[in-house]
Order: sequence, then C-alpha cells, then structure tokens
Amino acid sequence: MNLKKLENEVMINSILFEDKLPVYIKTHKDKYAVFNQGEIFFADSFKEGVNTGISQFGENIGFVVKKISKEMPILSSLVTL
Repeated sequence: MNLKKLENEVMINSILFEDKLPVYIKTHKDKYAVFNQGEIFFADSFKEGVNTGISQFGENIGFVVKKISKEMPILSSLVTL
C-alpha cells in the first residue's frame, strides 16, 4: 500500500467534495457522503460510510467519508520542527 498515493487521493477527493457540499446540504443534510472522483453514495453513519466506500471503491482507494453539515469541524495539527 502506497500511503503517499492514498494521502493525495484523499486530499483531491476532499477538495472536489467541498465544491459540491452546498447542493448536498439541501438534499442530504446530516447524512454521510462517501465520495471518490465524482462518484457519491450516502450513508446514515460514519461506519456505514466506510463500509460502503470499501465495497464500492476498494480498500486501497483514497475515498472520503464526511458528514454533510453546515458546521464543518476545524481540524488542527501542531508540529514541532
């Protein structure tokens, strides 16, 4: 498994998904989106979304699972150089 490739796929899929988020907030609020390269599925929980992603896209694909909500979490990382 190439982790760098997976990280890049997740990053690209996250960016592509964010562009579509306003549409999905209106139609699928509080569901979980399972997104990969423009293809999307919806789930009722994060765990169901992960299982859907694996069954639809495979284990070594950088798909994203995100809750569809107006309140997006702010993720932070502290790095000491």
